[in-house]
Amino acid sequence: MLRMSEMENEVYEHWDGRKLIINRVVPETKYNLYICVDGHYNLSVDMDKGTTPMFVICRQPSFHREDICGLTASSEMYVVGDVANFLPVNIIFRKPTKKEVSAATPAQREHYELGGLHMEWIGI
Repeated sequence: MLRMSEMENEVYEHWDGRKLIINRVVPETKYNLYICVDGHYNLSVDMDKGTTPMFVICRQPSFHREDICGLTASSEMYVVGDVANFLPVNIIFRKPTKKEVSAATPAQREHYELGGLHMEWIGI
């Protein structure tokens, strides 16, 4: 869920009460960048410790199609540079809920069992 605070920051509110400001750089935050072959930037934040994927499907608006991009975006392996250039955050990685684990495909469930984080798109 997104809402604007009194300070005009976009705040992501997690179901467990944690909050993350997604439109400005927050010190001590673990950022990563996924870049697709069309050049879209997808900035992510790890809210928990765990494993994240090397590749994701880009969900930015497409340059060539009427819906989302849909191309493969590759991780920059946490070498982001000036994070402010890529804001706002649009991917959150966090521990999965019990409901998400029970609804997971076998491959997703294995990912979670090996310490993998759940990917949540926000603001797109």
